[in-house]
Amino acid sequence: QCPGYEDLYAPDPRAPTLSGKEISAPPANWACSGEEVEELRRAERKVVVMRVQNRLQQQLAAVLKPGQGVWEWSYEAHEADEVWPPLSRATASVPGLGKSFVGEWARGQREAQVEACL
Repeated sequence: QCPGYEDLYAPDPRAPTLSGKEISAPPANWACSGEEVEELRRAERKVVVMRVQNRLQQQLAAVLKPGQGVWEWSYEAHEADEVWPPLSRATASVPGLGKSFVGEWARGQREAQVEACL
C-alpha cells in the first residue's frame, strides 16, 4: 500500500466477482482485437494437418512399420467449378484405423486437407 491512498479504493459489494463463488468468465476477445483473433485462427489452420498427423503417429506407433505413412490422401475436384484454385474435397484414409475421413469442399488441395482434419 502507498501512504495516503489506503482509503481511496473500495470494491463494489454488488460486483458479481465478490458476491459469487466463482469468478465470471472474461468477455470474448478481452485480450486481443478481432483482427488478432482471426490471425490466430489462420495460424491454427496452417498447423492442424501436422498436429493430427503427429497424434495419429503416436496412437498408431505400435502398428506402423518404419517409414510407413499414417494416412493416404485422395482428392475429388468439383465438376462445375472453373475458378483457380479449384474446389476440392479431400479424403484421408488411415489404414491403421481402417477408416476414411472426408472433408468439406474447399479452394485448393491444402485447404481441403485442413477441412478433412477438422
